[in-house]
Amino acid sequence: MSPFHPPLLLTRVSKQWRTVAEATPTLWSRLSFKLVVSFYGQSVEIDKLEAQRAAIIRWLTLAAGSEVSISISIIDNSRDLIVPQRHVADQLVDQLCESHFTNQWAQLSIAAELGEPYRSKLLSIPKDSLRSLKKLEYAPSQYSATPGRKLLGESSLIALPTLTSLALESLYGDTPLQDLPINWENITEIDLRLEKGDDLGWGPGSVDYLHSKCPKLQALSFHFGPSRLAMYHPSGDLTPKRFSNLTDLRIETAHNTVGPTICSEWMATLFVPSLVRFAYHNTNMGPDPESPILPFLRANTDNLGNLKEVELSGLLQNQLELLQFLEILGGSGTRVERLKFSWAEPANSYLSQRPVLLTDSILEKLTPSPSEEEGGTAIRQCLFPGLKYLDCGLVLPYCGEFTAEDLMRFLEGRFWASGKGAVAKLEYVGVDFYPEETKGPLSGWRSRFEDLGLHIDKDFRFELR
Repeated sequence: MSPFHPPLLLTRVSKQWRTVAEATPTLWSRLSFKLVVSFYGQSVEIDKLEAQRAAIIRWLTLAAGSEVSISISIIDNSRDLIVPQRHVADQLVDQLCESHFTNQWAQLSIAAELGEPYRSKLLSIPKDSLRSLKKLEYAPSQYSATPGRKLLGESSLIALPTLTSLALESLYGDTPLQDLPINWENITEIDLRLEKGDDLGWGPGSVDYLHSKCPKLQALSFHFGPSRLAMYHPSGDLTPKRFSNLTDLRIETAHNTVGPTICSEWMATLFVPSLVRFAYHNTNMGPDPESPILPFLRANTDNLGNLKEVELSGLLQNQLELLQFLEILGGSGTRVERLKFSWAEPANSYLSQRPVLLTDSILEKLTPSPSEEEGGTAIRQCLFPGLKYLDCGLVLPYCGEFTAEDLMRFLEGRFWASGKGAVAKLEYVGVDFYPEETKGPLSGWRSRFEDLGLHIDKDFRFELR
């Protein structure tokens, strides 16, 4: 079959599907584009830009009647005052800002690459032309000397009463978070991000403010770090703060070698009784005597009955801290089903500084085994009995972390105990052994377990990366 002479039936079917697709607005409700006007002195052909502009407008026209999610990025870093290609980009942004398009937007993402004056046009859209906008993602311009928060604070976008979700990147330091004219009482999701590699961040006072102003808050992603004004003494209100509706919490810490990143006493004042998903990412190699996440977990030991998903990335200080982390989250009464570790990549510069964490003794705590009681037929209690998904991330056997044989014992114990109904059935296990040759003993793992009479669910996935 030649693509230049398709069968008549295929041609008819393709036309029918195209007709159906063009009559279904929801198929066109998501659009993310990056328009390159000029990049370090290299300009794109005007005809190519014009074709992109027409395609974007066509796409949004087909989305009429649906709630649209749109991400806008226009790269234009030429220092030339006259760039003919800018006319096409200006025309596109003018069209995007027309009310028959903007009134469909449910989610708007303004990327850091979006320079002036395109950004100013988007930030100047009248409130009345954004009747459906619920989520705003905003990063300040890479090419503007004007503080990012100042531009956003003067925009009607941030003050929309329809907004329920905000993702703000690298806006610390200009003015306090509370100076933004946001209808905080309607906000249910907040993601306060940092540009990758940034060593500054948001302070505890911002979380205190969110607690006082956001009674409906359900999801919070927060990147802690020393601010320019409080480099050595991060602090916050030490009165208890109860986030009653919070189901998703992601805590990150910026790299700081000069002092604590978060005050441990302050962390212990946060209470999250409805938490379902929790992630902790730490790249701090500073002099913290203890990872501040542990006081937070100890304070919430009785509040974690709904927790289902846990992710730990970056660093804890040592194996003892990791064990405490796992015992609190995976001990008595736990309902956690998903556990994910994400460490450094082999090429990362701080790999050699990383503590040895995932040892065989740690993995053994997650491994069911026969108990001496009842003649060895009982099952010794293990951490995370409800575990269905485990991603160990990068594992370094040559540094003292668990080996392929240790992993085989873990799998055998889980398959054996799940067959007796003592623990949940595994659905996924993923490991990235480094170097690659250390995973050799895992070849033929399925047949080895089946020869032992262990039942392995057909949907179980074992991924060696």
